[in-house]
Amino acid sequence: MTETLERILAEHPFARDLDARYLELLVGCAMNVRFEEGEFLFREGDEANRFYLIRHGAVAVEVYAGAAGPLNVTTIGEGEVLGWSWLFAPYRWN
Repeated sequence: MTETLERILAEHPFARDLDARYLELLVGCAMNVRFEEGEFLFREGDEANRFYLIRHGAVAVEVYAGAAGPLNVTTIGEGEVLGWSWLFAPYRWN
């Protein structure tokens, strides 16, 4: 079976029950990306202009705590959404 963005999104819990017209809108803005372990998706303060529907794996949300270094705040896993900052002014990752 071909992996199309429409099928991928329609199967994700976030979009599973979306009306077809909203799913089509989402598909028109979506891209399928893959990140390697240890890669950053964004940094605090950067422009927030997207969000992520996690399909596989997990994403650690960390904050830098000075001398203590990075601290894991939470972990976002399969079927979850990361990146709500794009919805709210000032549209910066926090």
